[in-house]
Order: sequence, then C-alpha cells, then structure tokens
Amino acid sequence: MNSSTPKPPNEQPQNTDALQQKIALLEKQLQWEKLRADALDTMINIAEKQLDITIRKKSGN
Repeated sequence: MNSSTPKPPNEQPQNTDALQQKIALLEKQLQWEKLRADALDTMINIAEKQLDITIRKKSGN
C-alpha cells in the first residue's frame, strides 16, 4: 500500500487544532523560560554586587 495517501478532509482541522494548541503551549513555555532566565540573571547581578565576588566566567579566558 502507498503510505502517501492523503488523509480525509475531516481529519485536517483536528490536526490543525492540535498543532495550534501545541504552538500555544510551547510559546507559553518559552515565555516562562525567558522570565526564569531574566530572574536568574538578576540574582547573579545582585549577588556579584552585594558579595563583591565574580560568579560569571569572563569570556576569552
């Protein structure tokens, strides 16, 4: 049998809806991870300033 047979038209909207839901979920997760990265960066900046220590590795060394 040919595996490239087109799917019936009634299955495409469900697939599209599922993909749109997955995209929305991934966008939400990306937003959360960006917020988390900003929070960690801020904590490192505060710790370096208050404790007068270097936490981040200098690039090129």
